[in-house]
Amino acid sequence: MTPIYYDGGQNIARFSIDVSPELKLTGFRLRRRRDGGHTIAAPAAFGVRVAHFALDTFRALTADAVAEFGRLGAPHARN
Repeated sequence: MTPIYYDGGQNIARFSIDVSPELKLTGFRLRRRRDGGHTIAAPAAFGVRVAHFALDTFRALTADAVAEFGRLGAPHARN
């Protein structure tokens, strides 16, 4: 996970998802929501998201991304 210089915007980190040793999905962003929560955004090509997840998977990936971001010690990861 790569923390982004935080200028008060929504994007706070970029990260990849290792699906298997042979498959890595890159270009994901961890975003801070206006309500103080977090969400992830998949990369887009030509205005279309290139990855979609079931809601439970999406929530788990978001929780994992937030935990990793906090583990890295980024001061703006905490609410």
